[in-house]
Amino acid sequence: MLTACREVYLSLKHSFIGWNLRNGIVNETSLPDVVIDSEFGRQVPTISLLTVSSKGSYLSAADNLKRLFLYVNENDHWLLVSQLKLRKQVSCLFFSPSEKALLIGDKSGDVFKLTLCPEKPIHDTDLTLLCGHFSILSHMAISEDEMYLASCDRDEKIRISRFSEPYVIQSFCLGHKSFVSQLGFIPDTRYLISTGGDGYISIWNCESGHCLSSYYVSKSELPSLSVSTDSQFNFKSEAVVSRFYFIKDVVVCCFLSNPVLMAFHIHIHEDEVVSWGSKAFTSTEDKMPFTDIALCSNDNRIIGLCSTVTSVRLYSWKLIIQYNTCQPSCSVKWDVPQIVDCISNSFLLQVPVHLKYA
Repeated sequence: MLTACREVYLSLKHSFIGWNLRNGIVNETSLPDVVIDSEFGRQVPTISLLTVSSKGSYLSAADNLKRLFLYVNENDHWLLVSQLKLRKQVSCLFFSPSEKALLIGDKSGDVFKLTLCPEKPIHDTDLTLLCGHFSILSHMAISEDEMYLASCDRDEKIRISRFSEPYVIQSFCLGHKSFVSQLGFIPDTRYLISTGGDGYISIWNCESGHCLSSYYVSKSELPSLSVSTDSQFNFKSEAVVSRFYFIKDVVVCCFLSNPVLMAFHIHIHEDEVVSWGSKAFTSTEDKMPFTDIALCSNDNRIIGLCSTVTSVRLYSWKLIIQYNTCQPSCSVKWDVPQIVDCISNSFLLQVPVHLKYA
């Protein structure tokens, strides 16, 4: 998995590495050793989720043995401050915008909050149950003002709760015809974007639950690409967004069903989607499918983790955004992809790649 703030982090099997794109310095941090319980049989401890806070103060990892690790940044080194044992496998993990809480979603549908305090040790009993779904939780998002928590599941539902009072349900955003894959609040707004297995990208007013607009990503719209011959890429019937990020009001996303990146501008005025901007596409030269992407926020750079059965590579793209001064629109275009060469093959060979596109 990839995650980023000012630096980029990549999970390996039992460790993670971080590097600075400007100087190429790479640091590795290993998870603590563990005595494996009998319930896990011969499973090898492997990081399943990795996330870093917006300012780079905290980092958290979850593994396949239901363990959660919390690190704090001290002089550009990661210090382990807490290790928790959870009841269920973690399905999504992220920090609140203020870095005051870590949100944990598990495969039973429950959402937990772990309040972060640098001066106070953290224990299992500090986990607070916020809300729950009746299906596997697939993703979560918090508005930048931390007023609303959005959560979604495999049964097509999006729930909007008040973050400070999670028992208060603000609205439900209903309309997807398949599982909901990703959620995200457009910066400085109460508008939520969702993507799902039905191939739609939808925009919602989270306070009312009203769908402002939906855009169907047709596979015929995506560039026709031949996929690397040694990939286990299974093209789905729909173009499913697997990850997206915001650069102001520009959306950048990658797909489960096509090895491309897409960027487009959204303009919303008075609760109406005025325009879905023109789409800009890019891909790697070898057409390797994306396993994950991350946004390095300080220079609008997208890092892509691409993989096949035999190889793993990291690529870097700069997204160029030009706003029009006379009208609320912009043009977006990609620069030429670059291979991230500061990461050695010895690290890349440790990346646990699981292509689950079927």
